[in-house]
Amino acid sequence: MAISERDKQQFLAEHSGPPEYYIYCGTHGYFGAIDKPPISDCSKCWQVYFIQRYLEVPPSERKEFLEKLTDVVRYSAESVKRGDFDVRLFKHPKVEIQRDVPDGELDKLKE
Repeated sequence: MAISERDKQQFLAEHSGPPEYYIYCGTHGYFGAIDKPPISDCSKCWQVYFIQRYLEVPPSERKEFLEKLTDVVRYSAESVKRGDFDVRLFKHPKVEIQRDVPDGELDKLKE
């Protein structure tokens, strides 16, 4: 897949310099940017995974990505209703924002 010059510039602008945030599951220490898809049914881990995947999609393809993700969620919800799919879903996702994480603190979270 070829990426347009506009997407390259926007992507580089979004990802230049050190990350301004880290997305992770504090319960399992799962970092979507580093790890493979979670193997557990933890809602936090899966939330991290999909947010990170969204951030990796070129800007011009994000709408299509969200449409596909909507289809996945719809299919999963229908499977849950039929009893074919066992998953714990968030009714109200919790997002915490920490600013200026001191040096070394991120490494402690990964342990």
